[in-house]
Amino acid sequence: DIARLLLCLTMLLTFPLPFFTCREMILVMVNDCFPVKDEQNNQNDLEEPLLPTSQQQQHHHQQQQQQSTQPQQNEESNNDKWWLVPGEERQLRLPLHLGLTVLLWAATTALAVGAPSLGDILDLVGCATGTVIAFVLPALFSLRLKGISILAVVILATGGTVGIVGTYYSLTKLFVDLESQVLS
Repeated sequence: DIARLLLCLTMLLTFPLPFFTCREMILVMVNDCFPVKDEQNNQNDLEEPLLPTSQQQQHHHQQQQQQSTQPQQNEESNNDKWWLVPGEERQLRLPLHLGLTVLLWAATTALAVGAPSLGDILDLVGCATGTVIAFVLPALFSLRLKGISILAVVILATGGTVGIVGTYYSLTKLFVDLESQVLS
């Protein structure tokens, strides 16, 4: 009985951990959908080198000096994102943080309670995400890094097709099982 109690305590304390990642991803998507005026000029951040050159260091030092003399300009650009805590780039205001957490919890709980069997959920997750991780993403990375190759295109097409067909049949089976559960 103590082992079950400790397992329940562990589940209770670790269940909220995935919410952090979900909230972060939702926040990244929302911030990307509504960029601040200054962020629109910095669209090519991925094309810049990771280690700054001496000219970039001097330019960065000059920008820091200008920002320290004009702190109001930075605050005004952050005011465009009303959902963020002032002065923060990745922290939601408390009511939105709590609301999003409760929404994620409610959706997770509703799906867990409504699922007819764990097998249906594992089938769906495996088909939807497994093929993306194993086939689609590596092929896209290869296409991006090495250019077009026949092997990458074949892997992308095959993995994408298998993922779409598998997800369709997994969803169909899930809905059939849900319907039979409701009727009984």
